[in-house]
Amino acid sequence: GSRADSATPCARRGGRPAVMAIWGVVSKEEQFDASASHIVAQKQSPWAEPHVYDDPSGRVVGWRNGNAITRSDQEHILKTERQARREYLDAKKAISGSQASTSTEPLAGLPASWQAFWATVPELDAQAAFKAHAREVEKREKESSQKAAWEEDAELLPKVEGDESLEEEMQRLTMELRKRKEVLAGKKATLEEWERKLNRVRLLDKDEEEDRRRVSRRLDKASYAHGVLQGKVRSSDHYFHYLFEDMKINHGKKMATLTKANMLMQVQINDMKGDVRQLLKVAAEALPQPSAGGSVTGQSREEGSQTAHGSSALFGEGASSDADASSTIGEPSGKPA
Repeated sequence: GSRADSATPCARRGGRPAVMAIWGVVSKEEQFDASASHIVAQKQSPWAEPHVYDDPSGRVVGWRNGNAITRSDQEHILKTERQARREYLDAKKAISGSQASTSTEPLAGLPASWQAFWATVPELDAQAAFKAHAREVEKREKESSQKAAWEEDAELLPKVEGDESLEEEMQRLTMELRKRKEVLAGKKATLEEWERKLNRVRLLDKDEEEDRRRVSRRLDKASYAHGVLQGKVRSSDHYFHYLFEDMKINHGKKMATLTKANMLMQVQINDMKGDVRQLLKVAAEALPQPSAGGSVTGQSREEGSQTAHGSSALFGEGASSDADASSTIGEPSGKPA
């Protein structure tokens, strides 16, 4: 402890830890000299004067308690002394952190009192000192909180009366322990009873959950079947509706076609009747006038008049039948074609 305190005077002042100054580090120049001596030893000119290089392990790299230490002594101290190794690592970490910092203001973020003091010593690292102080404060607060917790635990313990003997205290504590055990046994019995009740309730809940799932599955199946039936009925209604509409359209088209054909046939029949009447008229005009007692054909006048009357009656009946047929075709029968 005394060696560690004497080895870190600058660290307590807030500057860079003094371990680096005491123990020292192997610089790049020393490493280069060592490698150069090895190379020269391998490639030494026969005409040049031999140059003896010092052994890097025997160089003085620091001081401790007024005595010089070499590289090997430094490695031995760091391996054997835990406090020195921890201080060396802390110093190395602090130096690397201060070198990696990009802040141009070394006192940025410090309290006003710290800035006022450390502004007088700009060559020392104020940030590292403030971090060490913060760690120390945190450590003291943790120790105080732990001590307060211990005191609270100590207050919970039963107080010992000063005038009772050890045997009396033992009997009192035994009685208190027996009472506490009885209370604990009662609590355990209550706990077991509640556990049985809860297990029964859990079983009932499990059965109800299974029933609910079963009913839910049945309801889902029934809902699905109902939806399928509704879809089929709706689809059938649409199908027969469109089929009925198509039949009505086709019936109308057929009625229109038959009506048009009826009218055309009626016109043709009338034309043919007119042609026949014209031919009969022409034929009647072309025949010679009959005599008073008979006709050219040898029939009497009464027979000829009867023949003409029969032919006219025949044509009259044909016309009336044609008219009836045309009226019958023109009127719809009320039945689909």
